[in-house]
Amino acid sequence: MNVEIGAGNKPREGFVQFDHRKEDYDLACDELPVGDNSVDEIYMSHVLEHIPMFVAKESLLRLKKKLKKGGKLRIVCPDLRAYAEAYLRGDYDFIDKSFPSCGGFQKYGIAAAFLHIIVSFGNDTYLMNRRKDKQLVGLAHCAAYDYESLSNLLKDCGFEKIIRSDYIEGVDPHPNQNKTAQNPQIFVEAFK
Repeated sequence: MNVEIGAGNKPREGFVQFDHRKEDYDLACDELPVGDNSVDEIYMSHVLEHIPMFVAKESLLRLKKKLKKGGKLRIVCPDLRAYAEAYLRGDYDFIDKSFPSCGGFQKYGIAAAFLHIIVSFGNDTYLMNRRKDKQLVGLAHCAAYDYESLSNLLKDCGFEKIIRSDYIEGVDPHPNQNKTAQNPQIFVEAFK
């Protein structure tokens, strides 16, 4: 069995889809509703950055439990290092072209646009005030990774072999991976 988490409007053929917008499944806090040791591959493209970093490890551990021995977790997410390097170069055009929703932050400077990549508005995670009686904002992105931080997180979860690949590469490449030339991404495969 192959599982895709966060399929949105473009589900992959041959994968069972779980998406918080369609099913009652939330990667940040729910158990994947399939048997333990029953999944060959779990694929997530632009999902991990939508859950807070402080719950990412327990979320990945729950997924690992569902993989068969030798099963693969494939993660695609924005490459924080590429955006940080653009920020340090002062390259607002790079950030704007690869993450267009940052455009509204241009008047506040490149730092605001850069931070918007890491923490952006949406309705995936909600930020409450300290009294927990008022919702302050809904967030989309609420975490960011470069290859080092993501591979260390996966190692900490006990994944044995972690491979950084590129678009349409890897152990078992999928020709319809989400890729745009201007959107720097990390492609990682981790094996149980």
